[in-house]
Amino acid sequence: MDTVRMIIALGAQRGWKIYQLDVKSAFLHGELSEDVYVEQPMGYVLKGNEQKVYKLQKALYGLKQAPRAWFGRLETHFSSEGLQRCHSEQTLFIKSSSGGRILVVSVYVDDLIYTGDDEVMMN
Repeated sequence: MDTVRMIIALGAQRGWKIYQLDVKSAFLHGELSEDVYVEQPMGYVLKGNEQKVYKLQKALYGLKQAPRAWFGRLETHFSSEGLQRCHSEQTLFIKSSSGGRILVVSVYVDDLIYTGDDEVMMN
């Protein structure tokens, strides 16, 4: 939360717009990096194959791996867009343009808060 407060203070001090996003389906978009198996859900048990399990390809809500999978996918996207992760704060990403413009993004679970002095980069 200190990072969120810092971004709000920075935006207020510099007169920048501050945006917040709540990604409703965040944990459904993570790619799993390890094998995860689940029992067949009640009502969907295949007759004759009751002992079989499902191997998940993507994360589900409630999985311990879901937040890490989501963050990994988000971090990959941010890197491809030119944002660099802060070394001292793992959830803070910064992008600066050659003209000295800046974009600051922080991730908190499935929420994003961002600000900067370049509307094009923020869009």
